[in-house]
Amino acid sequence: MKTTTLFLLITLLGGLVALPTLAQTIRRVNNTPGLNDPNVYATAQAAHNAAAIGDIISLEPSDSPNYGTLTITKRVTIVGPGYFLDKNPNTFFDKRVPTLSTVTFENGSANSVITGVNGSFLDIRDVNITVTRCRTNNIQMARSNVLVGGVFTNGNNATITNNFIDGAIDGGANFVISNNANFGSI
Repeated sequence: MKTTTLFLLITLLGGLVALPTLAQTIRRVNNTPGLNDPNVYATAQAAHNAAAIGDIISLEPSDSPNYGTLTITKRVTIVGPGYFLDKNPNTFFDKRVPTLSTVTFENGSANSVITGVNGSFLDIRDVNITVTRCRTNNIQMARSNVLVGGVFTNGNNATITNNFIDGAIDGGANFVISNNANFGSI
């Protein structure tokens, strides 16, 4: 009986110690003057650089909603409000669409997710990237430029669903492409 109680106590204490490591922080990207929250960043790259593995980067509408380029080197989730917001009269959301010109998922970004983002180019150079509900011109899967642990990764095993793609999807292997509107070529 004492052994079981001791085991349960150690298990509970171990679980309590592990809880803070599971916390996610939302890093807001909004360059509206006057915002002084410590988790608000003027560019997506600044939010990524401050993020820990597993954090969420939220792109918000602002007066100047082009948040530049973003190179991702850790597992994060990037969330935007979507695209064609001005075409849907039933949306309650701000109609200004935040954009990223280029997003590159480099070595170290495996299992990252990008959803609801408007941008011109997605460059996937790591495995298991999920792209959903985004608008983009092109998606390319290629070899990483960053060496991690003596290994270069390739853009494979991506899941590309429910997107509006103006151009092409190129490269990669073993990926899922489904339910995308495409006006270019695959």
